[in-house]
Amino acid sequence: MIAVKQLSDVKFESLVKTINEAFQDYPVPMEFTSDTLKTKLEGVNTNLDYSFGVYDEEELVGFVIHALNGAVAYNVITGIVPRYRKQGSVYDDV
Repeated sequence: MIAVKQLSDVKFESLVKTINEAFQDYPVPMEFTSDTLKTKLEGVNTNLDYSFGVYDEEELVGFVIHALNGAVAYNVITGIVPRYRKQGSVYDDV
């Protein structure tokens, strides 16, 4: 069952794995280590309380990560792993 939940309690290694999997088939390679992802997210004031994950049971399969700049929120990175794309999974359950 697909569910959308806040990312505030996500295990960071799970987030790194899912982000890397979501971008594995992109034309421009993008792969993060725990350190490089942490640096990127901290550098733009990411707030996981305002960010959301798409879960299939307990597996993180997608994400929408936001940062805050004063009263303005903006998208930092969004993705879904390839096997869940084009299924309407997220929008059917939000």
